[in-house]
Amino acid sequence: MRNKTSDLSKSSFTTAAKQWRQGGQRPMWRVLLWASMLVLAVCPPARAAGNLITVCATGGDFTTIQAAVNAANGDDVISVCPGVYQENIVLRAGVSIQGDGSDATIVDGGATQSVVRSLTAGIGSNTIVSGLTLRNGRATSGGGILVRQGSPLFSNLVIENNVAWQDQGGGVAVLDGASVTLTNVVVRNNSANRGGGVAVSGNTSRLEMVNSLISANNATSGGGAALAGARAFLSLANTPVENNVSASVAGGVMFDILSSGSVDGARFQGNQARDGGALYVVNANVSLNAVAFTDNVATGHAGAVAYVQRSTGTIAHATFVGNRAVNGHGGAVVIQDVSTVSVSDSTFRNNQAANGLGGAMKVFSSANVTIDQSTFADNDALDAGALLVQAASLTLSASVFLDNESTQYGGALVANEGSVVTITDNRFEGNVAGTDGGALIVQNNSTGDIRRNTFRSNRASGAAGIGGAIKIYGGASPTLSQNTVENNEAYDGGGVYIEESSTPLIEGNSIRANHATRYGGGVVINSSSAPVLRNNLISDNTAAYNGGGIFVNDQSQPTIDQNSISGNVASSNGGGVVFVSAGGALHGNQIQDNQAAVNGGGVLINASNPQVSDNVIQGNSAGLLGGGLVLQADSPAEVRRNAISHNRATMGGGVFLSSVTQVQMGDNQIEFNQAIQGGGGVAMIASHPTMVNQAIRWNQGGTYGGGLLIQGSSQPQILDSVIGFNTAGAGGGVSVSDSPNLRFTGNQVIRNQATNGTGGAMLLLNTNGQVSRNQFASNTARSGGGAITINHSNPMVFANRFLSNNADSTGGALLVQNGAAPTILSNEIYGNRAGSQGAGVMVSAANPRLAYNTIAENGSSDSGDGVWLFNVGRVEITGNVISGQRVGIGASGSSQAVLARNDLWQNNADYVGIQRGATDLAVDPQHVSGPIGRYYLSQRAAGQRSTSPLVDAGQQTAAEVGLDEVATRTDGVPDRGLVDLGVHYFPFTGQPRQWFPMVWRGR
Repeated sequence: MRNKTSDLSKSSFTTAAKQWRQGGQRPMWRVLLWASMLVLAVCPPARAAGNLITVCATGGDFTTIQAAVNAANGDDVISVCPGVYQENIVLRAGVSIQGDGSDATIVDGGATQSVVRSLTAGIGSNTIVSGLTLRNGRATSGGGILVRQGSPLFSNLVIENNVAWQDQGGGVAVLDGASVTLTNVVVRNNSANRGGGVAVSGNTSRLEMVNSLISANNATSGGGAALAGARAFLSLANTPVENNVSASVAGGVMFDILSSGSVDGARFQGNQARDGGALYVVNANVSLNAVAFTDNVATGHAGAVAYVQRSTGTIAHATFVGNRAVNGHGGAVVIQDVSTVSVSDSTFRNNQAANGLGGAMKVFSSANVTIDQSTFADNDALDAGALLVQAASLTLSASVFLDNESTQYGGALVANEGSVVTITDNRFEGNVAGTDGGALIVQNNSTGDIRRNTFRSNRASGAAGIGGAIKIYGGASPTLSQNTVENNEAYDGGGVYIEESSTPLIEGNSIRANHATRYGGGVVINSSSAPVLRNNLISDNTAAYNGGGIFVNDQSQPTIDQNSISGNVASSNGGGVVFVSAGGALHGNQIQDNQAAVNGGGVLINASNPQVSDNVIQGNSAGLLGGGLVLQADSPAEVRRNAISHNRATMGGGVFLSSVTQVQMGDNQIEFNQAIQGGGGVAMIASHPTMVNQAIRWNQGGTYGGGLLIQGSSQPQILDSVIGFNTAGAGGGVSVSDSPNLRFTGNQVIRNQATNGTGGAMLLLNTNGQVSRNQFASNTARSGGGAITINHSNPMVFANRFLSNNADSTGGALLVQNGAAPTILSNEIYGNRAGSQGAGVMVSAANPRLAYNTIAENGSSDSGDGVWLFNVGRVEITGNVISGQRVGIGASGSSQAVLARNDLWQNNADYVGIQRGATDLAVDPQHVSGPIGRYYLSQRAAGQRSTSPLVDAGQQTAAEVGLDEVATRTDGVPDRGLVDLGVHYFPFTGQPRQWFPMVWRGR
């Protein structure tokens, strides 16, 4: 049959058709593979026509293939009949071998040598081997096919059960610069030290596999399916790699040092190795496109793919499903050792590192990875359910992390050990961590930019799990900006948890509707951390215990600046913000409409010293104490320039202080707050604050203390403030009980009202201290004490002005009763009214000392008394000027008084029911108006025409009675020598007193 034109299509087409008929239904990749085989069989590569030489057991030109090859000339084709041929073939240039199909024509190498060898550079693409099964070869390399140099073509082959017993390429080895293409070739059940199925190695060596299959091969040292050795190139196109095994690395394909290659449109399934179940890249450049990695297994690391030792590559349009790293890291992929890889438009689903880190991927050891438009779903690991970045760099964008899970830390992603991450425009949803960090953990000095992501419905599920969406700790310092963090849940830190000296910038985020089963529904800041929280919306978060919005703890020093903290709820304390044993700054925030079931509707500060300044604390509520703000447990905080308004609580509607000794409060507006029981504006127990220049107005105090309620041994200093328009049952402005040392100085107390009881401006019960230099004006009491009621108390009431106050009962300005023994010294008491007795001062069963006051024009023309005494044991009334009332001094019941050097002038009756004092006067006091009040004494030395007879009219010196630094002169020169009678004013210099402006800073 020699000299017959070759026909390369017949046997291939026949074999392919027969295999299709007998094979039944095939998977889609097999359909595509057989279709391409048919095309090539019908339309083989163009070649020059040569002679056709037949090899058959009987009736052919030769009975062995090698004999035919040896006899052939260039461009001859050897057609091999069906059968099994026990031989080892060495190719010659230009001589092609065509079997009758891989199922019919079998070449068995007898385990003595490679089945086919191509050993010379002259063998080119016009040498084609096809339509055969090559089996049972055994060689140091290339048990099935060994190509050294040259570039023959192989197609439509099955290469099986061959062994490279010493080195590489159990099925095929391409070495020494050879270039080989395998088309429609099945490489299966081969074994080698490296590259159990195929291997290409050596500088400029190339192997391209198209529409082929590499299956069930194994290697002991790497590359169960294939090996690209040093400086070689390997390409797999539409070539599945299935069920291959390596005892070392790369159950599927290994790209070794300085090799390169690509995998396009392939599937890696069921491969297994110690590391890199499907693919292992070592200091090589490999691109993967439209590759599916399914059910690959690494007993160590990288269930599917590993890039190591400065490798580079791209992964695009790939899918990773069901891959596992059994005892190591990276369920699907590991990228490490300064490798640089870009991943795009890929899917990672159901991958697992059950005993390691990174259910889908681990990136570490200075690797640099970019991931874009990819999906990570249903992956799980011990830590980092989807992705771990460790001492590496990651750029992650426009990707989705859905329903990933970790047994311990980081349901979706963990960045640690100084990693640098850029995470933008991603969605993290439904991820779960068994302990901490439901979606994301950034730790151990890691940093980066986390921007415009959505973290939704993630959960730190452990009994004490923290950071429902994000946990930042171990000195980490990322920037989180413009993210949405919502509907996440944890034991502590439903949205974000920050601890261990971390310093992140949290800016411009929406942190809302998160839940903590203990502390910090929105954010927890713990363990000496110092983050900056700025311009965030922190709203509608809930905590089953403390800190509905933010919980700050354990020596942390955050800066919480310009945030909107609203609608958060704590089932115990601190609806908006809680500080416990912490400091920092709470500045410029809108803290609104938060709720606490117990204490601190807006803010609760416990044993902490933050600066609380320039905030609007509005519309918050607490079930018990402190609707707006609570300071407790010796918190030496500074509270300045805040607008605290429209808050509600049982006690302390605006502010509640408990057991604080050093708190400084200045320039705050505390307005429109409400307390059911007391302290509409401020309530305090056992506290000693300094309050300066406050505006405490329009508050409602329930039973006691519309503006302030001071109880329980408190010793506050309340200075230079406006306390006005407040209401309560008693103590409309201020109610004080059991204070051993009250200092209430320099305040304007105006238009407060006691709606059911006494003390329109102030109620003092069991209290000592000093009430000095205040102005009490236009306050009213339904009962007694239009301005002040003093009950069982012994304060110094000094240098005040009581103007136009009104009591429906007794004591238009002052009601002193029930054993009280105050010193009432040098006050101006003018124009006050009482429905009954004592329009100026009412004393009932008490023993005050009234000295050097001016009590004038109280009551109306037909009623009203300057001073009325009822059942008093001994009252000292000395040096007062009492003028212009219906009765100057009146008494009823069994009252006794010691009167000395008082001037009673132009009263309808100077004395009623009491004897005139032996040294009392009845002279015109010659009052003149001055810079502070209307009852200065006329004095030539101060520029008036005459000197009042009350000048130097006392029996003691001004120094002896404590009035030597105050003046009756309009020019403010202090009283010297014998004391003048009547009120003394403090010297006045400069501009008129600028009281805190009546402007509400709230909404």
